[in-house]
Amino acid sequence: MKLSAVRRNFFSTAIFSTPALLAALLACAGRDACAALHPDFATRIWPQAAGPEGNWTAPSRNPPVKWSVARNEGIVWRTTLPETGQSGIAVFGSRVFLTTLKPEEGRRPTGRDVVGYCLDAASGKILWTVPLPGREESVPAYFFSDASSPTPITDGRHIWFFNASGSMGCYDENGKQVWFREWQPTTGRPFNKQFEPIYFDNLILNMEPRDADDPKREAKDPWNYLRALDKNTGKTVWIAEDAMTHYNTPVLGFLPGNVPAILQGRGAYHGVPETPVGLSLTAFGPLRAGKTLWRYTPEKGKATYTQHWNQKYALWIDIDSAEQHVLNSRDGQLVRIQ
Repeated sequence: MKLSAVRRNFFSTAIFSTPALLAALLACAGRDACAALHPDFATRIWPQAAGPEGNWTAPSRNPPVKWSVARNEGIVWRTTLPETGQSGIAVFGSRVFLTTLKPEEGRRPTGRDVVGYCLDAASGKILWTVPLPGREESVPAYFFSDASSPTPITDGRHIWFFNASGSMGCYDENGKQVWFREWQPTTGRPFNKQFEPIYFDNLILNMEPRDADDPKREAKDPWNYLRALDKNTGKTVWIAEDAMTHYNTPVLGFLPGNVPAILQGRGAYHGVPETPVGLSLTAFGPLRAGKTLWRYTPEKGKATYTQHWNQKYALWIDIDSAEQHVLNSRDGQLVRIQ
């Protein structure tokens, strides 16, 4: 049975699922973190937003399917958090990782700075926190996303926290900083950073514009790109050939022969600049990393978080027409529209 991971709903509530683990975190209203845990949770991991397989699914024969925070059914613990947040949750054994916005008492909230949390998975006790300052304002608890939206990543030894307003850092299991980096996110439109970081093969993929001194950077209204970073140093390893819109959620997958690649897209609301509209499959392997394997460019469409793929097909739902485009994953050729 395949149990799809629920990315998060739009009201500051993150829900995650693993083969034998479900938890609900509520960081709105009462600002309480609540967890519903399977008895053998300590042996399970959910290391990133897209789960242990990186494809938003988790294989399980007997997944938990019922719990209720409102009725206090199946809830093991509740932990009050000082501020709202929209990140998903990463889990490794006895540790839970998430982010919220930084509390801003006594003034108009800017939604710029983020706090990373490590909690004990058995009790909900806050073990340590780390600050992640940002560069641009976001609307706190905005309907789609805010600076706290990217889900942390963990490999069991280190944790990577993200601030969509322009920073990310690597920390050890005790919260000691290993490295920290900042960048300037794109501006001029509603914040709405729908990207989720991806971890694979000792690399972490983030969404950023090219650096200010990069000759390939667009002079005005910079485009966003997938940027692969060395997980141990934070240094850039490669930048994708094709751009992507910040409303898009790329998906990791594998071509025949277990060849890794990333499906990403362009085209969305508010006049995003990246062109051409459509999808690209970007290589992840060492020989062609960051290179475009194929590009699908229909006459119109919006590539937001409505695509997925496997070894046979790439599927994309255009949210304007409500049509599903079915592509051949090998070459990006259109099979049918349904």
